[in-house]
Amino acid sequence: MFRISPQSFLLSAALLAATGAAVLGYLAIPGPPEEFAAVNPDLNFGNVGQAQSVIGEFELVNRLKQEVEILGTMESCSCTTIGMGAKRLAPGEKTTVKADWRTGTARGEKRVQIYVKYRLADTDESYLLSLAMSGNVTPDVDVQPIELAFRPGVKETKTVQIGPGVLKNVNVKEVFTSHSAFFAAVSAKHLIHVKFDPTKWQKGDDHVPYLGIRTNSKVEPLVRVDLVVKE
Repeated sequence: MFRISPQSFLLSAALLAATGAAVLGYLAIPGPPEEFAAVNPDLNFGNVGQAQSVIGEFELVNRLKQEVEILGTMESCSCTTIGMGAKRLAPGEKTTVKADWRTGTARGEKRVQIYVKYRLADTDESYLLSLAMSGNVTPDVDVQPIELAFRPGVKETKTVQIGPGVLKNVNVKEVFTSHSAFFAAVSAKHLIHVKFDPTKWQKGDDHVPYLGIRTNSKVEPLVRVDLVVKE
């Protein structure tokens, strides 16, 4: 038979008491604060194409003890609010905001913001609730890289690779540069070689020159690659 000494019993009791206090303390941690919030504030749509209309729907809930009045929305230039449910929410009530993200000629990882302006009923102070839609925009024509950097005073050649994106049969119709210090030529393998002549470059030029690539894409027929001279 196993016997417990008084000292061991007291130590065990103390440990149990400490453990119980920790558990009670954990259970006593407060839940999320009362707020006006979105159930799904950040919608990610994964891979999307250019020139697409991506529809997102956000669910908003009033967890406050006061009525909330929605005053309106503010969107980034490529996103528009196209629908909203109730604009006055009693405590516990929900509503929805529907938005349309137009991807246009965006490329790569993109994120657009929507802000819901609201106030507590019968008050003048307003607040903003931030929502977001994001995704990886696959271009019609893949261009790598989208910027070329050259060193001042160094005559050198850099290369741009053209490949299929959503459009599988890519046809490069024309390449050109916007500055006489650069010359571009395309090879049969859709490699564009850009030569930099530093003798024709003047330090302090205001505009950023670019390489123009015309293709058979109907979505983005002209792709620009910035040509940067690191002064």
